Amino acid sequence: MFQPKRPILLGVLAVVCFGLLPLVTAAQVGEGEWTTHSLQGYDVRSIAVDPQAPAQVYAFTSDGAFLSSDGGGQWSAIALALPDVPEPGQFQIDPLTPDVFYATSGGRLFRSLDRGANWQELAPGLLSDVQWFQLDRANPNVIWAFGWQDTMRSADGGQTWASAGLPVPGQATAFAQSADGAAAYLAVDGQGIFSSHDGGKTWRSSELDDAASPGRSVYSLALDPANADAVFAAGNNGPWRSADRGATWQPVAPSTDEWQWAALASAGDSLLLARTDRQAVSADGGATWEVSGQSLAGNEVRQIVVDPKVPTVVYLLTDYGLFKSQNGGLDWIGTADRPAWVEILAVHPSQPDRLVANTSEGIGQSEDGGVTWASIAGLTAIDRLAAFRWSPSDPQIVYASSGQGLMSSQDGGQQWENTLLPESTSVETVWISPTSPEKLYVLNDRGQVLVSNDGGDAWGVLPLSSGVQVTDLALSPQDETLIAAATSSGVHLSRDGGQSWAASTNDRWWVERVLIDPLDAQHLLALTSGDLLVSHDSGALWKPAEGLPDNSSLRALEPDSANPSLLFAHDGRQAFASLSGGDVWYAVGEQPPGGIAQVVVVGVEPRTLLAYTERGGLWRYDFSEAPATPSPTPTQTPTITPTPTLTPTPRPTGTPTPTPRAQVAMAPGATPVTLDPPQRQTDDRGGVAAPAIIGLLLLVGAIAAGAFLWLRRRRPTAPVSPGAASPRLVCSKGHTSPPNSKFCMTCGEKLT
Repeated sequence: MFQPKRPILLGVLAVVCFGLLPLVTAAQVGEGEWTTHSLQGYDVRSIAVDPQAPAQVYAFTSDGAFLSSDGGGQWSAIALALPDVPEPGQFQIDPLTPDVFYATSGGRLFRSLDRGANWQELAPGLLSDVQWFQLDRANPNVIWAFGWQDTMRSADGGQTWASAGLPVPGQATAFAQSADGAAAYLAVDGQGIFSSHDGGKTWRSSELDDAASPGRSVYSLALDPANADAVFAAGNNGPWRSADRGATWQPVAPSTDEWQWAALASAGDSLLLARTDRQAVSADGGATWEVSGQSLAGNEVRQIVVDPKVPTVVYLLTDYGLFKSQNGGLDWIGTADRPAWVEILAVHPSQPDRLVANTSEGIGQSEDGGVTWASIAGLTAIDRLAAFRWSPSDPQIVYASSGQGLMSSQDGGQQWENTLLPESTSVETVWISPTSPEKLYVLNDRGQVLVSNDGGDAWGVLPLSSGVQVTDLALSPQDETLIAAATSSGVHLSRDGGQSWAASTNDRWWVERVLIDPLDAQHLLALTSGDLLVSHDSGALWKPAEGLPDNSSLRALEPDSANPSLLFAHDGRQAFASLSGGDVWYAVGEQPPGGIAQVVVVGVEPRTLLAYTERGGLWRYDFSEAPATPSPTPTQTPTITPTPTLTPTPRPTGTPTPTPRAQVAMAPGATPVTLDPPQRQTDDRGGVAAPAIIGLLLLVGAIAAGAFLWLRRRRPTAPVSPGAASPRLVCSKGHTSPPNSKFCMTCGEKLT
């Protein structure tokens, strides 16, 4: 009988085992999600509070739908499967059956019976110009739909519709209803206010004139919580009150001139009057008002929503963002505390939750990974920075530029002074030597790199070939004399601190970004025309990185400052991560809404990835686990000194010796774990469970066959000869490494 040799059998078992690994992992690993702490930058058209779980707040925007499970503190994108979402309208939840959603889009009205998973258009063809709608307070099966010319009403959840029977045509601009549904008030654009006291069967008009009424441009109506006969109206003539069901009207304090176009709402036992520049609350039916005068961002109040269980909790939506009050509208928190358009300039090298950024409110600094922001002492007079950089070796030394000239700080950014770089010199980017905080490199708008060895007193120019424009610079922490430059004609390398240069890529490549692996100086990455190229021989040969989609065109490439093997990139839509120093990549979660403009990594392990979007929002992706942090020790090398002619003096240096990635020393006490790329997810029917079970059965069968063959042979194990290969090493995670390895090649765990 044929008996397979042991190497063949072991090979078969290895193939089966490693072939099953993705299937088993797929059943265990779940993807994270992108979240944001505010919705600034997004065109929020409508919000809705879950009536049974008020902490769940939904937002309907032109970039899709968002959900907050903590009362508006943190948001995530959700899929509602609604057609024509680029034309968002209004969104409401059935107060008695929270699984039923209603939404308008493109002038049509839709209903979902399963929280947005599937939608049905109501009265297609009949309802084609719905501007907004309202669920009846007494019976949610009664729906009011307001169009350009008529108000439609359904009494059976949207199955059949009829005109509400208003005596005049026109678009309804405001609607208010009593809790029992009997009394209803409706304002029609240019026609005035109409009231019904039989559930909308008949209507009568309020006799309005400009001298003693709220006028014919009313955009907000509210009922007095304590008086069934009292109704309030607000519009271009400010707030007014009627004590006789709309028959007569009187202006209410505060002054109508100061409250034009204000919005009204009932919040529990109080009335709320809100503009973006001031708010007022009345607890006595409008007789007296407490004015807060708080200025909120935006020019338009779009919606006021009251928590159905705690009426003192109020959400106010403006054209800029969402605000929240815990005391019925006296004080507000929200978008104004988190500025939009956060372009992150720098992450502190030893405090990864500390950021500096350009924001819509000026230059900001965050101490908590971008959740809250404050101004920076000493830079309040500058609206925007072109560059900001902490020194890697001494974070108390900081350099910054507003685009012309260069400033320095010796106390972490509290006090600043100008360097001797001429103020007329344009500054695009600043780099600081990893080992010497006094050695600076500055890129100007002509693609030249200026260099200083003394903190900015004397300057020279890196002597690259004439006509070559530099776009990026990479400094090796292993050897200060090794510099890589991304240029308009490929990647150029210098091994003598910038005195001489040699091209290492095709001179027709326009390279936008270049990186030197901190653990292996021969490992280079180059971002050129959206393609990411990798070299393991100092640029002699280049190949495309693996794992990126064919249609991806990368725009940025960012390394993790604490873990050199961890890198991030984006293509304007999707974020990507690499655990192998840039050789292999995978997508990070779903695409955050609004398009990515920038990604940076912050926080301690596990890492947090921030994505600043084209809409101005700042999104977070919190990894559940991350690789352990290696601690490479950079090689100290002497610096060069510029001559009086402002040209750096060359000094010969030795060729740097690369450090193998597997020999990196672990940080004390670090526990190595693996940040696995997301695998195929399990669906509701089991998804990949069946293939995984089949694979496990094959594995058990293969092991049983191997054991049977081994028992049949029952040969004693031959001793390993002195020249034979040693067995491969295995870490606690099951990763294999070559013989004599001190650290795991996959996760970096120390091997014993």
